[in-house]
Amino acid sequence: MHHPTGPSPGIDDAMRPLLAALSNPTAREAFARVVLSATPDAPNRREERALSQLQSAGLITRAGTGWAVDESHLRGLLQQGARTRPKNGPERFLTTDGRIDRYPSDHGERDEFLRSLLPRVIASTETLSEAELGARLSALTDDTARLRRAFVDHGILHRDPSGAAYRLPSTPDVEWFDQPIGEDVEIHTASDEWADLGRLWVKRLTDAFAPLPTCIDHVGSTAVPGLAAKPVIDIQVQVPDLTDETSYLPALEELGLVLRARGADFRFLRPPAGRTRDVHVHVCEIDSTWAAEHLAFRDALREHDSLAEEYEALKRHLAATVTERADYNRGKESFIRDVIARHAQRTASHAGIDRAERR
Repeated sequence: MHHPTGPSPGIDDAMRPLLAALSNPTAREAFARVVLSATPDAPNRREERALSQLQSAGLITRAGTGWAVDESHLRGLLQQGARTRPKNGPERFLTTDGRIDRYPSDHGERDEFLRSLLPRVIASTETLSEAELGARLSALTDDTARLRRAFVDHGILHRDPSGAAYRLPSTPDVEWFDQPIGEDVEIHTASDEWADLGRLWVKRLTDAFAPLPTCIDHVGSTAVPGLAAKPVIDIQVQVPDLTDETSYLPALEELGLVLRARGADFRFLRPPAGRTRDVHVHVCEIDSTWAAEHLAFRDALREHDSLAEEYEALKRHLAATVTERADYNRGKESFIRDVIARHAQRTASHAGIDRAERR
């Protein structure tokens, strides 16, 4: 059998001298004598060289006038091996002593990485000053400002408007009815049928709500041409008064939809359990922030192919790595917030230009 020569790709630098010594037959024999306490009182020159090599490799150490196995060095090597950087998961972006080595370039992986660090930074009930937060972040990196910004930008830490206090974001108060658990997330290649289905649902809902004044739009990934998505049509319905459920829920129930969640800014409906989950209806108030943000996100993806491609890559990554639909949705939140914020900045900038041109 042919054995390859040269350095082995996974060998740590600290292990090379040890392996080199044990590959020497004379050194192996000398090491065996040390283990058995049978080292000659007057070793010859060849044995002396072997003992010196074993000592340099950290295998043996002086013990009085003789030699002994260097157990502390070997234990240290074992501990170092236990701290070897993993090849998978968020830990691969850390050094062996648990500090940040680099940040993932992929948005989804970066979000997952930052969330994995959070338990080392803040407890769920804590509020930290900027100085206190910086002190804790210093255990992870020298560039604490960059890490602090990343936590805030990804929506993982909430910064008070004053900038003086940090805490975990509050959980929105949402009342769920039969929240789905354990549903697989499957991303499908974009289909031309989605636009047709979106128009069909917009017409159905428009007819069902007449004469109630509403704004009805096809939103979500299936409303963006060419974007891979779950095969579920998302429809946003803006109504005059969200709290007046009697003005819109009966019409939706007539279409075979059931209320699944009630939040302060929205109502969420879908087909009942046991039926194909092919449509989601999100009800909100006309001209609300909730409505504007959903439309802004859709329009940004329609206008910028690079954003749509990045979003698709994130969704495919999440679909391959999470097992719960709720985790899939949480994994998209920071990307969505970032796109909406950038869209708002561009809109404000364009509005300023328009005002200047009209003067």
